[in-house]
Amino acid sequence: MVNSQLKADFFLKKLWARTILNTESLNVDIRTAIATNPDCRKFLDAGEPTNNPKWMQDINGHLCFERKIFVPNSGDLCLKVLRAKHDHILVGHPG
Repeated sequence: MVNSQLKADFFLKKLWARTILNTESLNVDIRTAIATNPDCRKFLDAGEPTNNPKWMQDINGHLCFERKIFVPNSGDLCLKVLRAKHDHILVGHPG
């Protein structure tokens, strides 16, 4: 009984951690918005990130300004990022 309870607890904690810490879908949304946003595409295709030291594209495909990920104004993406960073149980506060 104890062994099966430990396995169940471990599984639930692992599932909970994946649910809480899953930011990959948010990163995919940001990269997709950058790739489909005409202003971002024009900027990247012109080589601006390399000509302007404040702008860069990181190895994950994010467009960064002063080493911070740029989030295009695309649908509710900015709201998703705000909610993920502000309301998140591990990094923000509820309210």
